[in-house]
Amino acid sequence: TMRRRSGRGEGPLAPLPPRPPWLRPLPLLPLLLLLPLLFIGAPSPELVDDGAQLVWAVGRAARTQAAWSPAAEHLLSVGFSEQQVRKASSRSRRGNFNPDVERSVKPVLKWLSALGFSELQVQKVASSYSRIFHYSLECHLKPIVQWLSGIGLGDEQIAKMISKFPPLLGFSVEQKLKPTARWLGELGLGEVQIAQVMMRFPSLLSFSLEKNLKPTVQALRDQGLGEAEITKMLVSSPSLVGYSSQRLTRRMQV
Repeated sequence: TMRRRSGRGEGPLAPLPPRPPWLRPLPLLPLLLLLPLLFIGAPSPELVDDGAQLVWAVGRAARTQAAWSPAAEHLLSVGFSEQQVRKASSRSRRGNFNPDVERSVKPVLKWLSALGFSELQVQKVASSYSRIFHYSLECHLKPIVQWLSGIGLGDEQIAKMISKFPPLLGFSVEQKLKPTARWLGELGLGEVQIAQVMMRFPSLLSFSLEKNLKPTVQALRDQGLGEAEITKMLVSSPSLVGYSSQRLTRRMQV
């Protein structure tokens, strides 16, 4: 836009000063896009939040699904929850849950079911101690159950014992189970009592004989208990052997 010079007569036209930005015309297209909001209103914050959560959940599910290994996929297909599969993955060796499905996962699950484990027990054992899929079924897992059966435990008791303490399936029969049972026998426990102690407190088998169990029993002797009293205490309260000698001494003094 041009304007005339002030003064007498007509002079050359001079340009007008530029308009400030807030007076310039707005583009037409954004206005047309904003026009419906005058009638329907802006979306509520709750709707925006729900939409964002939906997008996040779908993306997370897609990422999770893409991350499942074949072993994890199989566990999901036989009824394991995603939480159980994630737990199994986190507790596997180096967090890499990828045992062979045909040679390891399927045979181990079938074996546990054949032993009388319920579906819930199978899921609990496999998810909380997924290392069982890395052990040899014939050379490691079956010998453990055979040994437990040999000390007088029935199938239902074995299933309950392993469900209570799944890492039991990781112990060596020769280096862990037999020495502990032999030590209990030396303390005066009979075969039935040894089976009862292991059934009631299976994590007893995780303790070191030299560093934990023997010092604890010696602490009981130091408190004046005789062998018969110690035997009775082990049978009635086997969890006491899990105490440190210092803690046991403090408890005996109360």
